[in-house]
Amino acid sequence: MDDLKLKEENFFEKIYANYFRQLCNYAFTITKDRQKAEDVVSGVFLRLWENQRYRTVSKCMKKYLFKSVYNECVDMLRHTAIHEKRKVGLENALSEFERNSYNPFSARVDEELTKKLLKIIEKLPTQSRKIYLMSRDEQLTHKEIAKKLHISIHTVHTLIKRDLKILRHELKDDIF
Repeated sequence: MDDLKLKEENFFEKIYANYFRQLCNYAFTITKDRQKAEDVVSGVFLRLWENQRYRTVSKCMKKYLFKSVYNECVDMLRHTAIHEKRKVGLENALSEFERNSYNPFSARVDEELTKKLLKIIEKLPTQSRKIYLMSRDEQLTHKEIAKKLHISIHTVHTLIKRDLKILRHELKDDIF
């Protein structure tokens, strides 16, 4: 290992040692969750290392780190709020649907539609089917699926999007 690389690693380690706890405490004041706060700060340091930003922002490192942590916390909270809003909306729609939908005819239609849906899912490529079922049946997030299958989140997102497009196309006459 050359001296320059060693100096860079030592410099980064000093930055990490000097600011990690402070940044975690700051992130906690925003997220109100110790684990999320540490995840945010770890992510900021990871990107700092990967992009080697510590080389260019060394003069204003503290300001840069605190602003980065703030932005990450806000993004995380925004994402969580959107997810919760969608979840509540979906639960409300499902409850409304269940209250208004049972009659013998609709039960038969639901059964036939379910059978058709299962047949379509069985025709999906193995990896796509597995990802789709993990998402829908096990209710795993894209990140959790990617981690379990050792693939990128982008791949998971793309395959689920493609599968939903196939399902919509195959069921368009039955649903709409």
